[in-house]
Parts: sequence; C-alpha cells; structure tokens
Amino acid sequence: MRSSAIRIASLVVGFGFCSAVSAGSLLSPGVGRIASLFAISGYDILRIQYTTDSSTEFKNHNPAGCTVGPDVFDVQLDVADRSAEEQRQLLNAINLAFMTNRNIKFFVRDDLCSTAGTSSQLRIVTGVQVLN
Repeated sequence: MRSSAIRIASLVVGFGFCSAVSAGSLLSPGVGRIASLFAISGYDILRIQYTTDSSTEFKNHNPAGCTVGPDVFDVQLDVADRSAEEQRQLLNAINLAFMTNRNIKFFVRDDLCSTAGTSSQLRIVTGVQVLN
C-alpha cells in the first residue's frame, strides 16, 4: 500500500498533474501559485486567490473578457456537465497545488464569468495543471 502511494506521488512529481477540463477552456500562459482558498457560502463556489512571481501573462489571461477582481479565480462546484469523479480530481489538484506551494496553470472558461458574491466578473477555472 505504501509503495503504491510513493509510485503515484513520483508520477505526479515527474509528469505534473492535470485535472479534468471542460470544453470551451483555454490554458493560461505563465504560471502562478495558490495563495488562499475560500468557499463562498450559498453559491457552490470555491474562490482561489493566487500570486505570481511577475507573470503578467498569467495575471492578464482573460479569454471571456471578465472585469476580473484582484488576483482571483472562481471554481464552480457541482456543475451539471462535470461528473463527481471529475470534480474530485479537480479539487484534489487544487489542494495538491495549494498544500505543496507548486506552480500552476489554470484552464479558464472563454465564454462565461462568475459574479457570485462580488460586484466583479471573475474568471472561472475548469481545470488545473500542477507543474514541477
């Protein structure tokens, strides 16, 4: 059992980890790191606050033309076209990146913005690529 966990961890480190991605999403250029996670009560939203080392490409990636709040993305939970397994993979990838302070890229919706609990239109994450 322990050797299986070590093998899986080695594969994640060796090849990166990518969660399931919805159609209509574009991979962000540049990289960032998750600084904090917030569950937005009543909206089924996980809000991600991120930080970058100076990657303006990552910060300015906005394919849907949202008004974009200060360094945040939203993850919509319990989306109809996402299976429970895909949602589990997405949340595991986000938690892995956050807990290990790994560089990440987001797959961002190119057709929809989130307004849950804010006056801004925030970008919506549909997938996460955890990098080495």
